Amino acid sequence: MVTNTAALQSEYPSVMENAVRRLVAAEQCHEELTGNPIHPGSWKNCDFIALQVRKLCELMLLGSTLAHWREGTADINPKKWRPKEAFGELSQVSNHPLQVPVAIHLHQEGQGQHHAEPLSKGMPFDTLNAIYGLCGDLLHVPSAKKVVAGAIPPFDAALFKAWMNGFRTLLQGHALLLPGLELVVLCRWSGSPADAPEVFLLSALGPSTLNLSDYPEFNLLHV
Repeated sequence: MVTNTAALQSEYPSVMENAVRRLVAAEQCHEELTGNPIHPGSWKNCDFIALQVRKLCELMLLGSTLAHWREGTADINPKKWRPKEAFGELSQVSNHPLQVPVAIHLHQEGQGQHHAEPLSKGMPFDTLNAIYGLCGDLLHVPSAKKVVAGAIPPFDAALFKAWMNGFRTLLQGHALLLPGLELVVLCRWSGSPADAPEVFLLSALGPSTLNLSDYPEFNLLHV
């Protein structure tokens, strides 16, 4: 069964729309930066890209928190926002607390019968948290000790591009499992800046879980 996205209690669709807009803006800014990396305002490009990637990390975690909390009765404290605290609560209610990248085939076996094939294991929190921290290092003023030691991290345009590509793949197709509710949130995006992502709420045939032991490790976002 597929319910209309308007029937979703959680704000997951709007969170994913926000993520898509930020990704597209970061990609456009990255093109400007790599097209002329020595222009006087290039530091603005670096800061903007780092901020959007950091917010993408936050939005994926926020989306999962909202879906688990608002779609059902998960015992989650919505006031907790530090990533480690928020993820700690999510990990208590699901074996796959964050999004799993999938290839989505709509109406594969008839109208409303969608199929989602996992591409890998789910996104690991350690990866998300590491990217979040590295972006923060670039956005915040370093300590005096780091300045004296010359330990200020550089902006690695290729690394940020790899992260953006990973988030693009994830936004183009992912599943979020809500095991206690026997539901699956499915997100699909064409990849075009002109299109908004589509979000479906699917009923599972029993507990919404996946055996991902034979799937490769999540490698969309390298740190």
